[in-house]
Amino acid sequence: RPVVRASWKGGKLSLGSLDPLVQEFTVGPPRPDSRSPLVIIEGGRGRLDTEYGPVEILADARIDDGKLMRLAARLPTAALKSGEVEARGLSATLDLTTTGDRVALRLLAAADAFTTPAARGQGANLTLTGDLPYPDLKTRRGDGRLVLDARLTGASLGTETVGARNADVTAQFDGVVSGWIETFRLEGATTTALKAAAVQGADLRIADVAATATRAQLTVSRDAALRWSVQAPLSVTAGSGRMGQTSINRLSLTSRALTFGGKDAAFEATGPVSATFERFGFGDLALKRGRADLNLDVVSDGVIQIGADGSLRAADGAWPLFGPVGPDDIAELAEMKRALGSFALNAPAIRFATGTAGTTVALARPVTLTPANGGVLTVAQAGEGAYQAEPGRPGGGALNVTATRGKGLPEMTVAVPNWRLTETGFEAALDGRARLDFDLARGIDARTRGVLAM
Repeated sequence: RPVVRASWKGGKLSLGSLDPLVQEFTVGPPRPDSRSPLVIIEGGRGRLDTEYGPVEILADARIDDGKLMRLAARLPTAALKSGEVEARGLSATLDLTTTGDRVALRLLAAADAFTTPAARGQGANLTLTGDLPYPDLKTRRGDGRLVLDARLTGASLGTETVGARNADVTAQFDGVVSGWIETFRLEGATTTALKAAAVQGADLRIADVAATATRAQLTVSRDAALRWSVQAPLSVTAGSGRMGQTSINRLSLTSRALTFGGKDAAFEATGPVSATFERFGFGDLALKRGRADLNLDVVSDGVIQIGADGSLRAADGAWPLFGPVGPDDIAELAEMKRALGSFALNAPAIRFATGTAGTTVALARPVTLTPANGGVLTVAQAGEGAYQAEPGRPGGGALNVTATRGKGLPEMTVAVPNWRLTETGFEAALDGRARLDFDLARGIDARTRGVLAM
């Protein structure tokens, strides 16, 4: 029975005493008048020593004139480790057939758990079929057209900073490849789809995720690191999501041209997106039936940071600063609570950032709130930011607020140089003027300065 002994440790493959022979075979050109023999291997065994111990590989093969024409290989369930690549409960089968200068392959693999510099997972299953160029062992290149069809499922799949639970990923690629295993480059069109019960990061939770990128332009290269970039129209839906004080429900996001790029496990996504949502929450603020047109920037490099700037509109919103309407409220206070309990919002130029460094909101142009019971409330940024918060702590900012009269709004102009959310509500430093028109204070111009706490 043919037996090959090799080692794969520290990310390097060695055939031991056969290395010089392999080097001589692959470097020197064949003699034009010579032909290598036909070699048929039946019941071959390979012993691969890794940092977790030996791994056995079983194979049948047919080699004609130095060319691998047929290979059927099987890896029984094993654990292995080489450098930064590690797998437990790994099993695989590989079927390869060469026709002319093309190779058809089918790979089935499963792992209880795996880790690489770019990805990791648990309960993973991979199915891969491909049509690729036969590699030139002399020049150590495999150049030509590459067609791949892959499906990867897992109880968890992801990177060091973000992962998907109960994930199902499919991908089709049609393009060209050049180079060798250690240093290759591929370019072409790909269609990719992801479904996951949840996507999770350090402070990120998104449920019921589905994403599709159709006919995206993909580039992947490998040298000292694995680098990739994608330009694609993208469609994403999510049942719900939460990050810090921000929450969202029934999100639908589309982009005509989103750009992704990454190096090993780090990645960034940038581009214009349009999003609709059923509900968006930020602290006590809740917006319903909204739309946002934004320039998005998402970075994951040990930490996750999400930034967006653009416009935000919502047909209905609520910000219960004074609580719900109570039976003892005077009529004007009840109307003020109703004004803050149902309004349309228009934010024509807003900048939002959230992540492990905290959350900030900036208003390049004023935001208008139009209550259902009349009047208009205009909120503009004052100072360095409308809202700033450290991770896990209530935040605050500085605002200028004006209002035109409605059932729930007096005519007023108020400077709020400092306001902060608290554990029980908020407090704000106020300096303003209001024309009062309720109860015993009808037709009165009032000025106030001090701190309002609720």
